[in-house]
Amino acid sequence: MANDVSPVNDVPPVKEAKKIGGRTMALFLLLIIVAIALGIVGVVVKGLIYILIIGVVVLLADLLLVGLRLRRSGRRRSRPGR
Repeated sequence: MANDVSPVNDVPPVKEAKKIGGRTMALFLLLIIVAIALGIVGVVVKGLIYILIIGVVVLLADLLLVGLRLRRSGRRRSRPGR
């Protein structure tokens, strides 16, 4: 039963993983909102098309990071024979 509690802060590993997952989702949503805001400003204000480009880059980077996290989390499955 020594593995039921994290040695760092006496929190069960499942709860700790959920907290980290929540932070990741919050970061994802924040970056999406920033990308949308930059895109709107870039379209509305004349001469600031570079802000639209920055918004698109932020959106693509955010989607890439989420895709990498999902891909990495899918590999944690244990084999049935072990």
